[in-house]
Amino acid sequence: MKQTIKIIVVALISGLNSCTFPKWDCIEANANMIHTIQFNDFNQHDLDSIILTSYNITSNFTAAIDSYVIHGHQYDTLKFFAPMHLININLDYKINIVRTGQIFKITDFTTKRVKCGKGIFNNDYFDELNSYNINGVKKIDNGIEIDK
Repeated sequence: MKQTIKIIVVALISGLNSCTFPKWDCIEANANMIHTIQFNDFNQHDLDSIILTSYNITSNFTAAIDSYVIHGHQYDTLKFFAPMHLININLDYKINIVRTGQIFKITDFTTKRVKCGKGIFNNDYFDELNSYNINGVKKIDNGIEIDK
């Protein structure tokens, strides 16, 4: 009887521990996997062409590393997302909204360590975006958002 109870307890613990988020959720949330920027209060025509330029963090936006032209995409009626090349949090970025002439400088990324999943015995962690500066103003958020 005791052996049967032990087997049931082990099975329950194993079953509860398997109730975790899939690994890919943790990878996708990792600060090194940022690949979208949310644009608030823009219309879709504003985001027709976006130029994303990366810079070395010590260059004060004087030495560009790479530059991409991106086209915005609408995902709902209130917010627009632009798919980007992976954002490297060890670089600074300048985003040029061509149609409106607006320039946004994104700098000073910080991360925080977050537990991945909710399993009892799960000890996996990932680095989630914690904050960044946009045009010198600090935003605390786990995703990049730009307000018009």
